[in-house]
Amino acid sequence: VSNIQLTRSCSSETITQSQCSQASNCESGQVSGGCYNMGEVPAWETAESVFSIFDVGSTVTSFGCTNTEASNSALDGTTSKYFCDRDNLLEDPTGLVITPSHQRLSIAEGMRVYAHNNCPNCDTVSYLFEGRANSASNWIQISQGDLPWKTATRFDRNSVLGLDISST
Repeated sequence: VSNIQLTRSCSSETITQSQCSQASNCESGQVSGGCYNMGEVPAWETAESVFSIFDVGSTVTSFGCTNTEASNSALDGTTSKYFCDRDNLLEDPTGLVITPSHQRLSIAEGMRVYAHNNCPNCDTVSYLFEGRANSASNWIQISQGDLPWKTATRFDRNSVLGLDISST
């Protein structure tokens, strides 16, 4: 036999990446590794990778803060502070909703958070990271946990504000 054509159901739930690459009617997405019918890979799976899914042009909305001004210093690519005034809101949840300006689906592979430079009582000590495909979708938990300084007695603080962060 000189030529074999293997076809399969290309559902990512029922097929491995190896099986997907062997099947003549399937192709893998470059970002997620998901398996799709030939010619049906979504555009976000073939888009160029980025170092940060949150770019400077992203929309930032805060909640649980008395200051209503959302600041892009939360994701400006530097060690500058983001400040949330919680006066009279200590029992309310607080956080940021960030919408990337590129409007592409993204896969977060990590998160970087810095401790306050000179106020240990101001540190965020735990996080809940959620995502959704669009504004009509339900939020889905991606990760949650405590940050290293919640229980550490000594650690290096971010002593210089405004340093560029190099993400690779």
